[in-house]
Amino acid sequence: MNLKTKSFLIHRYKTTTKEDKLIDSIKDILISKGFTYDENKGELALIFGGDGSLFHFANKTNYSKKYALINCGHLGYYSDYPIDKFASALEKASDFFLEEIPCYLLNVNKKELLFVNDTYFIENKPIEIELVVNSNTIFKMKANGLVLGTSIGSSGYLNSLNMPIDLSNKNNLLFSLVAPIKNKLNKNSVDKGILSINDIVEVNISSPIDLFHDGIKEDEKVKSFKVSKSNKKMYLIHLGNISNLERVKKAFN
Repeated sequence: MNLKTKSFLIHRYKTTTKEDKLIDSIKDILISKGFTYDENKGELALIFGGDGSLFHFANKTNYSKKYALINCGHLGYYSDYPIDKFASALEKASDFFLEEIPCYLLNVNKKELLFVNDTYFIENKPIEIELVVNSNTIFKMKANGLVLGTSIGSSGYLNSLNMPIDLSNKNNLLFSLVAPIKNKLNKNSVDKGILSINDIVEVNISSPIDLFHDGIKEDEKVKSFKVSKSNKKMYLIHLGNISNLERVKKAFN
């Protein structure tokens, strides 16, 4: 695709002097390709950092831009290239590819937030957690926490809780309790599951907890929250075509 936008900005997170020089060369390449640099209103945001840097900036800008992650972190799950290889790939690129990723809506503390990967909480002792899907209570159990994640986020935190990696599409919501108590007083064994993007999920917690969405901590303590489908998308720009399967293969091999 030819990008309609030709303005870009750069967001960097703890880059080194060597990386700063590479960033300057990437900036020059984009300008030579007809782009203009606008550090305040650029519509294409080049994120130099890791996945956390991408989500913090996307959340800060309300997912209103197109984003490209250039990996200066560790895994760089959403990136195509590490920073030392990006400049040469950009120079050779004749086209760009746009990936649309669904955002989920998180209603919490009278606010509407968005997330792409997951929302979760972890406590140091078991608390009672109620999961309600489409007004039907699925379980009321004691556990140390709960992770609600998306298909595209299923290879992260959820995978560490023995949930499957969802390669089918980007339209499912997965959940898993963290360290659920299972005994004769807590007989309900439904502690994991896969839901549809159209399901409305409500969570009620017996005591206030710290809630995170895509690694970002909610400002206030939380006793309940709701997750539902959003019309919002996160738009990622790539230098080559990308599939979730290829992304997962790159992350694990």
